[in-house]
Amino acid sequence: GCWSPRPSPDLRIRDDQRSLGEDTRFGLRWALPRPGVAGDADAAGEAGVQLRRAEVRLAEARLAANVRRAHLAWRRTQLEALAAAQRARHAAVEQAFVERRRAAGLGSAVATSRAALATQLAQAQAAEAQAQQQAAAAALARLAGGALPGPAPCDPPEGAAEDHPLVEAARAQAARSEARAEVDRRQAWAW
Repeated sequence: GCWSPRPSPDLRIRDDQRSLGEDTRFGLRWALPRPGVAGDADAAGEAGVQLRRAEVRLAEARLAANVRRAHLAWRRTQLEALAAAQRARHAAVEQAFVERRRAAGLGSAVATSRAALATQLAQAQAAEAQAQQQAAAAALARLAGGALPGPAPCDPPEGAAEDHPLVEAARAQAARSEARAEVDRRQAWAW
């Protein structure tokens, strides 16, 4: 550190020939800090604590952002699964119509095959959308602690940019750097 908090005892025994006995001297040496170093070291430590707090808030904000993204992905995949299921139902109705027309002698085998293929494709897309929706729900449940939360807020509150954890973390980092620079400057100061 910049100064020793403990004294270093110094015991000197000296035999003085001018006196008749031994002269014993005991001295205590204790390095004192340079002016301002202890306060600057405390300020640097406090700035480090503030930095850690800002890092925790930043981690919390990142987690919240991840939860919001996962929630939006889950809602999007829910809507996509609903739309794909609707398209599959529509394709099945269309296929039934084409098959009835063919049975009545008004349609072709190609149209029937095309309608059957469209129905199978729509059903495959619906199954894939359902699987994606389940994967998004599982990802959200992992981030949200097992429960699917309600809707995420869409608009940030007023003044959110000033209180944003990234801004606070940058300010705390700058304060810690300034405090450390002041400690280094004071230690290098010659008497």
